[in-house]
Amino acid sequence: MSSIWRANLRLTEWAFVFAFPSDRLSFERFHAWSEFCSQFNNWEDYRTKVIDAFDELIIPMEHHGLLIYRHASIRDFRIAFRKRRAVVLFSHHNIFSIEFRGGMLPFERVLKGMPRGFEGILELSVCSPTADMISCIRKRCPECGVAYMPVDLTPNDWIIYFSQLLLQFYDTESSYMGAEASVRQLRAKR
Repeated sequence: MSSIWRANLRLTEWAFVFAFPSDRLSFERFHAWSEFCSQFNNWEDYRTKVIDAFDELIIPMEHHGLLIYRHASIRDFRIAFRKRRAVVLFSHHNIFSIEFRGGMLPFERVLKGMPRGFEGILELSVCSPTADMISCIRKRCPECGVAYMPVDLTPNDWIIYFSQLLLQFYDTESSYMGAEASVRQLRAKR
């Protein structure tokens, strides 16, 4: 097991790569061809099911050091690895492509965006990542800790989960293992 799971991190060492539109104008521009956005009826539907939780739970953490990329491109994803030790990729995938601002990109291209020597954590939230995706990431970056949940959750549920996880790093250092255990405990009490 990589030691990154036990390394202490702060919120200022995390990046949140949100690959979807975060405002009405962007949503309306991308609604027709975005595989993810096209599943929503209109801006109000999307705002209610995705953006309200993002704005309420994730955006406030930016003022405390979380680096957030809104409507992220593949370039933003690449840069996040140079700037932070832990990266959340919040996107959508189909078979072997992942959606970014530029559309659905082949997974091989996304994989090339990850530096081979990355020794941090990648939280891969792209619906339900495939075993092949995880395997390819681990081959490219053997020292990278890849966190993922192979279950389908709504975007709103994912945002709630990530807000709970990231809050564990808010005012104190915490290991990923410790933070994740705290979130599991918190969710079990519900």
